Amino acid sequence: MDEVVPDLTPVPVAESDLIARATEIVGTGFDVTTQVPFRARLFAVTETGPRPSTCWCWSCTTSRPTVSRWVR
Repeated sequence: MDEVVPDLTPVPVAESDLIARATEIVGTGFDVTTQVPFRARLFAVTETGPRPSTCWCWSCTTSRPTVSRWVR
């Protein structure tokens, strides 16, 4: 595994759903026989109100053995 390039196309999400969506990313296991043990997602959190705006949240996860090999 020399390089991992995740798809960071922003995924629109309501602020009230952000924790659940990020938990999906970090809470799903890896089958290391078929996939690289790294997952990331960029969320576009739109806030409503008198001054609408967008905040960004990046969620990522990897397996501990993978990180251990990278930092040696």
